[in-house]
Amino acid sequence: MLRASPARALLRLWKRFWFEPISPSSVCLFRILFGLLSLVNGIAYLPDLLVWFGAEGATPIQAVLSVSNNPMSHWLAAHPLTDATYTSLLYTQIGASCCLILGLQSRLSLLVWWLVALVLRARNPVIWHQCDVLLRLAAFPLLFAPLSERYALDCWFRKGPRPEKFAPWAQRLLQLQMCAIYVEGFFEKLSGVLWKEGIAVYYALHFPDGMRHPVPGWMDHELIYNVLTYFTFVIELSLWFLIWFPPLRYVILAGGIVFHLGIQYFLHLDYLEYAIMIYYATFIPPEDLDRLVGWLRGKR
Repeated sequence: MLRASPARALLRLWKRFWFEPISPSSVCLFRILFGLLSLVNGIAYLPDLLVWFGAEGATPIQAVLSVSNNPMSHWLAAHPLTDATYTSLLYTQIGASCCLILGLQSRLSLLVWWLVALVLRARNPVIWHQCDVLLRLAAFPLLFAPLSERYALDCWFRKGPRPEKFAPWAQRLLQLQMCAIYVEGFFEKLSGVLWKEGIAVYYALHFPDGMRHPVPGWMDHELIYNVLTYFTFVIELSLWFLIWFPPLRYVILAGGIVFHLGIQYFLHLDYLEYAIMIYYATFIPPEDLDRLVGWLRGKR
């Protein structure tokens, strides 16, 4: 028995954080954004599909075995799949992404998406960018969330009453995943000399092979780079620590969106910035989303 009141308070806080039922609106919005991003990402792989996964492609399965200890890679080497099979797998994944957007058999669709992602990664682990990594990481806890309780076709086909609130532990795992990303980035930068000197952003924005757009003249000043470098520290600290304080949440989320869209504008990082931003949906208070949806329905 817990006799110390601080211990009881801590236990209550723990149970409230993981298990006190809340509306699933936020995690269902995340499902839609996940589906949209995975759809765009999957379509982007189509033109070069056989280059990366084909039997005559750039990465033969024996070359994969030299850099990967994944048991599935060894299974694929022993039981090679045809080019048509890999094509079918990618189209299946794209179809699963569409089902996630629509909320049609969401859990089954996500499971199919995740399994295909594991197979494709095992076949060629060297081409994937960070967006793929984050989508795979997010997919597993998302499997256990109430995916089809809002904004889903499954709601229309379901008969009988359903609970309005659910334990949010899967959503909390997604939130903690996002925080872990920012924790790693924040403390890694703390050990960097250029970050401490306030000039790291200058070098990031003057890397010729990685630039999407050139830096405009009005930005190309030391003071601007100092401000942007230290702003990076502030926003990354806020997005893993201060974001847990509700009065600050929307300001921090808005700052994070500006931060990542700025990176996306200047640098070629595929869809990484969007993969991080979709996590923001899990921090939107579900009651605010419910009020917004109710207001939009009332405007019809």
